[in-house]
Amino acid sequence: MCVEGSVVLNRKDMMLYFFRRNIFDIRRMLAVDYDLTRVEEEKQQPRMTLDGHAIEVRRVEVLLEREAAQIRNAIKKMDFKPTFDIEEIRRRLARGFYFVVVKHQDRIIGWYWAGVKEVYFEELNCHIKIKRDQAFLYNMYIEKKHRGRGIIDIARRELFLHLKKEKYKRAWSLVKINNKASLKSHTRMNYRFLGNYIFVRLLSFTLTFSPKSIR
Repeated sequence: MCVEGSVVLNRKDMMLYFFRRNIFDIRRMLAVDYDLTRVEEEKQQPRMTLDGHAIEVRRVEVLLEREAAQIRNAIKKMDFKPTFDIEEIRRRLARGFYFVVVKHQDRIIGWYWAGVKEVYFEELNCHIKIKRDQAFLYNMYIEKKHRGRGIIDIARRELFLHLKKEKYKRAWSLVKINNKASLKSHTRMNYRFLGNYIFVRLLSFTLTFSPKSIR
């Protein structure tokens, strides 16, 4: 056996994982987008408290060591395989990516990313090119015990405000078809469902078939 993230793989699973990762794979996800021109900049962010303490949501543009230490601690508590480390955060920020963190009692309990121009998407093991006036939403996370309380919606809105301020018109994302919680969250935020995003890999060749509006 081996462990992939937090999942224990038996021999059959290992062979399938190797086959899909290196030889042939085909996957389908739902592409959804949001019209950033609809975001009301003047509207104050709703305040939220947990256990009597306020939730703070803010954009990180330069990663200071104190926040880096808080993120390291948060990554250790994740209930699934992390897709970045501190050095990757710094690389993304240097490329102009948008990073919003959620704090509670001086601890980071979640975050939300928006990539621009080109993003490496871990779930499909491929690079996705992003149009100039668009941003790609990914790597969102909330600590497990705090999920289902709408915190991710507040983080997403904070991200939207920054994107709109810097003249981005649309933000889009890919959602697993069986991820009901994520689909519900996107529906609540009035996302538009664009259609299927299909990814095909054969050895070193990759093909993607995406809705026309995000090509």
